[in-house]
Amino acid sequence: MRIPLLLCYYSASLAYHQQRGSLAWYANLLNSIGHVYRLQGRVEEALRLCLLGLRVREELWKQGQLDERAVGLSQSTLALMYLEHEELVQAEQPFRRAFECYAHVGYRSGLAATSNRLGQVALLKGQFEEADTLLRQAEALVTGFDEEVFITSQY
Repeated sequence: MRIPLLLCYYSASLAYHQQRGSLAWYANLLNSIGHVYRLQGRVEEALRLCLLGLRVREELWKQGQLDERAVGLSQSTLALMYLEHEELVQAEQPFRRAFECYAHVGYRSGLAATSNRLGQVALLKGQFEEADTLLRQAEALVTGFDEEVFITSQY
């Protein structure tokens, strides 16, 4: 599917859920559109949408209407954007927050994927022992459980 068409569908769905008051879906779509903008290189727009989605998810979580895993997903999305632009300090904090969120709900695949990303940040910062610890942690979390994340930790 072409990206402009995808954005058209996402935008229509976003308007629909916003109008109906489906805030969880609204936040999901903001995050998804942010991903598309990120892939297009429209970083400022992507960050703006993902930050808005994060605020909505955090509010829903505080009200007990949403699982903390969704907050972790928003944090991870933001961190990935920073990481891709080698803004390591800005990437590390939301990755750590995502890790905390995933730990609270016991989301092993998310913990391992985030540990892999934190290991990547540590490598880029030249913190090789920290990177090794994080990558081994990711591997231990998913051995025999999530082969995709396991392979990533091996890479």
